[in-house]
Amino acid sequence: MAYLGASRAAETFGLGLKEVQSRTQDDYVPNLRAAAKSGDAAIIVAVGFLMTDAVKSVSQEFPDAKFAIIDGYIPDRPNVMSVLYRENEGSALVGALAALTAYYYNCSKVGIVLGMEIPVLWKFEIGYAYGVRWAERYIKQKFGKDAKFDILYIYTGSFNDPAKGKQAAEVMLAQGVCVIYQAAGATGLGVFEAVAEAGKKAGRSMGPPFAIGVDADQDYLKPGFILASMMKRVDVGVYTAAKMAVEGEFKGGVLELGLKEGGISVSTLDDLNQFIQIGVRAGAVKQADADKIIAAVREMRSKIPTWVLGSCGSAKARHHQRQGRRAASHDAGPGGSAQEGARPRRRQLMKASLKEIHKVFSDGTHALRGVSLDISPGEVLALLGENGAGKTTLMKILAGVYRPTSGEIYIEGRRVRFRNARDAQRAGIAMVHQHLSLIPGLTAIENIALAEGAGLRPISAEVRQRAVKIAEELGFDVEWDRDVEELPLGVRQRVEIVKALYWGADLLILDEPTTVLSPPEVKSLFQVVRRLRERGKSVVYITHKIPEVLEIADRVVVLRRGVKAAEFTPPYDPKRLVEAMVGELRVEAVSRVGRPGERPVLEVADLWVYEGGRAVVQGVNLVVREREILAVVGVEGNGQEHLVEAIVGVRRHKGVVKIHGGYAYIPDDRQRKAMLLERPLVENAVLGREGEFARRGLISWSAASRFTAKLIEEFGIVAPGPWAVARHLSGGNQQKLVVGRELSRGARLIIAHQPTRGLDVATTEYVQQLLIKARNGGAGVLLVTSDLDEAYKLADTIAVMYRGKVVAVGPVDEMTVEVVGRKMAGL
Repeated sequence: MAYLGASRAAETFGLGLKEVQSRTQDDYVPNLRAAAKSGDAAIIVAVGFLMTDAVKSVSQEFPDAKFAIIDGYIPDRPNVMSVLYRENEGSALVGALAALTAYYYNCSKVGIVLGMEIPVLWKFEIGYAYGVRWAERYIKQKFGKDAKFDILYIYTGSFNDPAKGKQAAEVMLAQGVCVIYQAAGATGLGVFEAVAEAGKKAGRSMGPPFAIGVDADQDYLKPGFILASMMKRVDVGVYTAAKMAVEGEFKGGVLELGLKEGGISVSTLDDLNQFIQIGVRAGAVKQADADKIIAAVREMRSKIPTWVLGSCGSAKARHHQRQGRRAASHDAGPGGSAQEGARPRRRQLMKASLKEIHKVFSDGTHALRGVSLDISPGEVLALLGENGAGKTTLMKILAGVYRPTSGEIYIEGRRVRFRNARDAQRAGIAMVHQHLSLIPGLTAIENIALAEGAGLRPISAEVRQRAVKIAEELGFDVEWDRDVEELPLGVRQRVEIVKALYWGADLLILDEPTTVLSPPEVKSLFQVVRRLRERGKSVVYITHKIPEVLEIADRVVVLRRGVKAAEFTPPYDPKRLVEAMVGELRVEAVSRVGRPGERPVLEVADLWVYEGGRAVVQGVNLVVREREILAVVGVEGNGQEHLVEAIVGVRRHKGVVKIHGGYAYIPDDRQRKAMLLERPLVENAVLGREGEFARRGLISWSAASRFTAKLIEEFGIVAPGPWAVARHLSGGNQQKLVVGRELSRGARLIIAHQPTRGLDVATTEYVQQLLIKARNGGAGVLLVTSDLDEAYKLADTIAVMYRGKVVAVGPVDEMTVEVVGRKMAGL
């Protein structure tokens, strides 16, 4: 399409045309430089945001040359025009089209599958939602019918993974969605696959269900199942830039193109025959009804430039609004005024109230039952409870991640309704999740920059300085330019905390924030929390650790089984807190019986692991025997994760690993490494064990369901049944499922990496007792933990890792806390 626009401009204005295609990104700068050196180009047009850095560099080198970049952002160069698109306008049109089509097919659910959760995609999401709501009003006005559509959103975290797109679409289709808009690049190809497969499975050669394409006309990819495509007209962008250069209207800065300018269009509106053929030939929509849908969307099209921009606002305006809100606290680090004793400004004083909050998930899980809660300015409120008590669900509702089934939220006495997490963030609420939400494939500083709304532009010195300052005040050491996937889990969580504080939150929710922090880091975090409290900030501290409550909380609210069970103020009685949280602890105490055996179940010899040319595991030798728990301890980030991944075979290594008799593996990050969160428990229960339930090459789901029900009963998993969605379980119950699945294998070796991380008192005790029972039954256990108390409670043998090496190993009664502590510190 870019060439079409350039050809049109050349023909219209009598220009010569030279097209240069770059084979790799390394060609961008040389090709642009060659074009600029010639000096005879009216304008040099670069197409695609990937060329942003190259244009920025070459335009500075040749200030007299005129450049335009299509879909890239360079706002501050007088010789560069950034041509951007109002995707919210086109998304609003396809949102209306999706809802109207769903209405005629007697469907009440539509969906949108997106890529990474970055600011530019907010325009797609917001526009789509407004289009759906417009269609509801239109249906009421034109037909006198009440129509209400549920909009399902899934961010896949990738623009280049069709498998994730297909999985997201399948989740939506299973919940009754009949039209899915994809705004996920190549990931969206999986959406098309899922929609077409669902239609063909139902015996149809055309939809429903339907998909909606993006950026270009994608209707040809799955004819009959792609309803329309929201198109960014690159040809119009190229032509407009050339026209302005020739006519003397060129100026640096940003040029936005929408429906009015012809920069955005929808394929269905450009060629009505496709939809009419789909509707009529499918036999579900009459010709007249199809005409009504198109007429309605045409009517909306005529109104878009005023109401969409007025309702959604431009990305630039939203960016400045967020930046302006934070600017007042720029010099103060993670909390407000730069003066230690300054009086808090009124905008920082936030009182939040939740009234009669109920939450019932689609699989029937009743997570919250009428919970009411007040959060005062300048207060650290500890939210205490077992896993599954509902504390994280309640705070996700306050943070806009979930919507309550019923109940109300008030901020400073004003009722609010958060459609998503960004609504809550704009209201000054930020949440650091227990399970990390950083975007893989980006560096730590790029993840911070996304919070600024800066997109993937070059990171400014200001962004970096602010992030570094916040991290330093927290006592965090972060390699800002490393991909977050390469960072240890503990460091990733530190980036999450910095990112949340970077928003300048008035109310900060910390979900189990110390799970992966060392004692000095915990102390530093407490200091930051106290500073926030002194400046009038509200902090909700979700935890199951009683000592932390005693250290930091001004007030404690205990949730139990979805209801508010108790509330406490200082002085606190630890016994009463435990009783309110877990009731009577009914876990049968089990002790290690007998001495370790002689036969090895795991032998590791001279093991080396390299990452980025650096040895992260160095010559490790370990042996785990029958009836032995060998605990590997150390400060997180000293090679433990690489060691475990090498042993289980998912990371390349040098050296010898021998496993005798099979193994079970409990990973450190259950959600990322051990579960399919959007799938039912029954699929998770047989994950990696599909062959055990196969009948003539197919899984017997009745047998798998019986097995899952047995796991639920034997391991005390709180869930409605085998077909409940895994995401709706609490962290503790998810861990019980993983532990139950792995221990039921009957393997001779159990590899348990941080098996009780983030679990409450009762669940921690339960999992630890299961490991001891397995050990007493003859299994060998490799326990990798950062919890010294856990190591001394469970282990027969302790090994200490420091900087990739095992620096000490010995029987537990010979490895004193003092010795282990010194070795962990490298002394």
